[in-house]
Amino acid sequence: MTLNNKKKKIICLCIIVCILSLVGCNKKTENTNKSNESSTEKNIVVTTSSKVVKIDNKEILDVLKNETRYYNTELKRECYIRDYNSDNYMSVNSKGKYEYQEESNVEKTKIKFWCQVDIDYDGEQEVVLQTSLGNELVLTYKDGKVYCYSFPFRGMKNIKKDGSFESSGSAADTYIGRLKFNNGECYYSELCACDNENEESPIYRVNNKKTTKEQVDSFLKKQEEKENVVWSKGNPIDKE
Repeated sequence: MTLNNKKKKIICLCIIVCILSLVGCNKKTENTNKSNESSTEKNIVVTTSSKVVKIDNKEILDVLKNETRYYNTELKRECYIRDYNSDNYMSVNSKGKYEYQEESNVEKTKIKFWCQVDIDYDGEQEVVLQTSLGNELVLTYKDGKVYCYSFPFRGMKNIKKDGSFESSGSAADTYIGRLKFNNGECYYSELCACDNENEESPIYRVNNKKTTKEQVDSFLKKQEEKENVVWSKGNPIDKE
């Protein structure tokens, strides 16, 4: 074998090794991306079930089937759920009342996940819809009417079977609470607050009473140990 042929073989082997390395890097990148995608939905798919779940409340079911209208708390009028096309959501004011943001973009939304939970702890099940826009829609039947309220992802996450949930404005704060409904309005009932955004004067509350960091940490640990709601994938009427 001549020297030139040996050089050619060495060059070919080097090229093959480089190609294999590039392919391996691409696969690693793809796997990393998939992992990141899963982590962004970690809160959404905490506990899922493939079994068929029926909607307990007939009035809410009729709304989801577009057989009857619901009361849109943003528009303040009755609408069909098929026409829901807003990315607007509610936030809590200083008096604990939820109010919608001023701006709203018109965007068609799809239901990605849903669950049933007694979110105001009154013995009746609400239906929570996780949407493609990242918001949560809570449907509740009160006083002969189905109402719909919209919340941002950070404003309602890690929902537990007892209806309590977590909200946060940043990594420095964690709030635990539940919803209360009254005359078509929605209110926030705080159970626990842990806010370290201002390091000089952190906020520690349990049941709206000032307390210590240790007491708050104990509350949050017990909250984390509670059972998560069971989410079903897709639109609940697809299961009917």
